[in-house]
Amino acid sequence: MNSLPEELIVQIASHVGCAPFLANLTLTSKQLNRICSPILYRHLTIHADGLGPAGCLRAITGHLLERPDLAACVDTLSISPSQLSEQIKRSPPSFAQLDPALLEAIEHASTTQEDCKRWAIDLADPYRDDAVLALLICSLPNLKRLELQLPESPSERWEKMLSKYERLSRRPQIEHMVLKSGCSQDLRQWRTQSDRNDAQPSYQDSANLDASQGELHWDSLNAFDELSNVIGYLDVDNFFYPKGPWIPCSTILQYMKCFLPKTLRIYRAAQDLPLEHFEPVYTLLRNLQQEVRIRAEGRSASYPVDHLELRRANFGASVLWRLLSACRSLTTFILEFESYKMAAQIVVDLLMLHKDTLKCLYLDVTDGCFNEPLEGLQAFMGLQHLKTHSTLLIHMGLSWPSDKEASDDLVDRLPPNITHLTLTKAYLAHDRIFFAVSKYVGLWKIATPHLQRIGIEDINPDSSFFDQFQDCAKVAEDSGLRLDISH
Repeated sequence: MNSLPEELIVQIASHVGCAPFLANLTLTSKQLNRICSPILYRHLTIHADGLGPAGCLRAITGHLLERPDLAACVDTLSISPSQLSEQIKRSPPSFAQLDPALLEAIEHASTTQEDCKRWAIDLADPYRDDAVLALLICSLPNLKRLELQLPESPSERWEKMLSKYERLSRRPQIEHMVLKSGCSQDLRQWRTQSDRNDAQPSYQDSANLDASQGELHWDSLNAFDELSNVIGYLDVDNFFYPKGPWIPCSTILQYMKCFLPKTLRIYRAAQDLPLEHFEPVYTLLRNLQQEVRIRAEGRSASYPVDHLELRRANFGASVLWRLLSACRSLTTFILEFESYKMAAQIVVDLLMLHKDTLKCLYLDVTDGCFNEPLEGLQAFMGLQHLKTHSTLLIHMGLSWPSDKEASDDLVDRLPPNITHLTLTKAYLAHDRIFFAVSKYVGLWKIATPHLQRIGIEDINPDSSFFDQFQDCAKVAEDSGLRLDISH
C-alpha cells in the first residue's frame, strides 16, 4: 500500500470497518501510521464491560494528552454507562505522583484551584474512571458528537462535572449529542442495525431526516412493534412509570444546558413529574402564549438546539412543553411516542412555538392503542400555521365517518406549502380515499399549490376501486400532479 497515492490510501482506510485491523495497519509503516491514525481516532468508543483490558480509559486518555495531534482528530466519542456510574468507595489517595500531563490538563480545564485539587485527587484514585472521562471530554478540542449511555445512578463526580462544565475554560463545542439508556448490549445491537439502515434512508428511519430537505411525517400506527424488532426489546409493562432505565426530563435539560448541542437525540425519555404536578392543557397553552411574547421581546432563556429527537418517549404534555420551550428555534422535531396521556392535537398545539422555523416534522403517536383512534385529520388543524415545506404521511384507517368529511379534511387541513402527500393503509378505506383524492385532484392548485406528488399505498389490487384509481392518476397527470398507486 505504501506505493499507492496518499488520496487512495485515505479512501481505503476510511472504508475499513474493523478498528483492530485499522490499528494494525498503522503499525506497518511510518507513512501508513501518519495517514491512518487520524482515521482510527476519528470515532472513539469506550466500553467498560470486559471487552477491553483494564485501565483502557486511562491509557487512551494519557495517550491523547501526550499526542494532542491525535486528540484533535477525535470527532465522535461514545461512552458506556459503567464509566459514569458510582465507583467503589475508598480513602482519597495522594496525587503527588500523578502524571504531569494529567495535572497540566486539569489546570487548563479547571476554573478554580479547589476544583483542580479535588479533580486531581479523583484522578489518582484507580476506581474513579468517571473523573478521567470528564477530563478526556475537556481535552478533545474538535469533539463534535458525544454519545452517552446513561446509568441509572451517575456518580457524584460526573454530576458535579456537569454542573460546572459550562464554566470550564477548555471544553469542546458539541454539535451532536446522543443520550441513550438501557442495556449496553441491546443498545450496541440497535446501533449496528441503525448504522446499517443509514445506507438505505426511508420515512421509517427518522434519524436520517435532513432539515434542508424539509420532511414532515405523521403515522398514527403503532410503529413500535417494528421498532422493537430493531432494538431487540420493548418495555410496555407500565407506560407512565415504566420499569427499566429511562432518562428523565430533568436529566435531559441538564445535558442540554451543560453541552449546548445543536442536535440532541434522546432514546427512552421518560416522565419525572409526580401525577399531582401535571399541568392541564389550558395552562400549557397559556404558557405557550406567554413564551411567544417573551421570545418576541428577546428575553427567552433557551438553548441552541435546532434538532430535537425523542425516540420511544414516555411522558405527559408538561414534560413535552418543558423540552420544547427549552429549545430556541427548532428546525427538526422527531417524536416517537408511547403514552395513553398524550393527544396528537396537544403535540401540534405546543409545536406552534416553533412554527416560524420548523421544517422537518415526524410524529409517531400511538394514543390510538388505548383511546379512540384519531378522528379524521383534526390533529392537523394546527399544522396550517407551520411554515413547513414538507412530506406528510397519513395513516388512513377507518377514522373518516363520511366521504364528504374525508375530502373536506384534505382540502381544509393540509399545510398549504406541502410538497408530497402519502396515504398509507389504503385498503382500510378504499371508497373514502378515492372520493377524497378524486375531488382533491381538481382543487390542489388552490389548496396546496406546491404539491408535486400524492402517493396511495397498500391498495387491494382485487378491489373494484383499483381501476378507478388508475383513471384518477391519468387525470392528475394532466393537471401536473403525480399520483402513484402501490399495493
